[in-house]
Amino acid sequence: MAAMDAQVDALLVESLDGLPAAERIAVAYQWETLVRRMEAVRHRLVAAVAELPKADLGDRSPARALSTALRISKEEARRRVKEAADLAPRRGLTGQDLEPVLAHTAAAQRRGAIGAEHIAIIRRFFRRLPGFIDATTRQAAEADLAHIASGLPPEELRAAAEHLAVLLDAEGELTDADRARRSYFSLGKQQPDGMTPVRGNFDPELAALWEAVAAKWAAPGMLNPDDP
Repeated sequence: MAAMDAQVDALLVESLDGLPAAERIAVAYQWETLVRRMEAVRHRLVAAVAELPKADLGDRSPARALSTALRISKEEARRRVKEAADLAPRRGLTGQDLEPVLAHTAAAQRRGAIGAEHIAIIRRFFRRLPGFIDATTRQAAEADLAHIASGLPPEELRAAAEHLAVLLDAEGELTDADRARRSYFSLGKQQPDGMTPVRGNFDPELAALWEAVAAKWAAPGMLNPDDP
């Protein structure tokens, strides 16, 4: 770590004024590749913290410990812990070394071929994948997405992932468990103007209930005589 710090210190004082345009872009590319690889190292560090017993952790959860130590938000700390669970090498119950859950994606990140945006798209793809998709198909889909992500910008990868999701969804019916996993309702923090943002994804039953409530209580004139 000390050697890396020294190298970064040297880069911070290095003048870039003399670099021609093509070299500036090339150096930016090299730096981006290095940063992506360093994020793969971070996954291993976070995973190492996550496996500590509470007595050594010094807090109720790995995310809380990281939030305090790194001075990052609890939300960001939870995101890093979950991401590391997918992308860091694992250890089996008997101590054997296991590949990451998203092995191909993790390998692409270690090469510096994909970045945080690519990874977020791939992880979201699997969060939304129906439960009827078998393990072999999931592994093949992950390999395909990691491969094409290495040569595409995030916008094009997102389109490819959405297309693949449609193809896989067409092979079966969503179960109640799938719908439960996809449904959520989030109430944000109240804003300075008094307004509170909401986000959600209702399952069919909740959507029907909401429509019935809205039809009565949100009808024109209801609770507001000035509403025509």
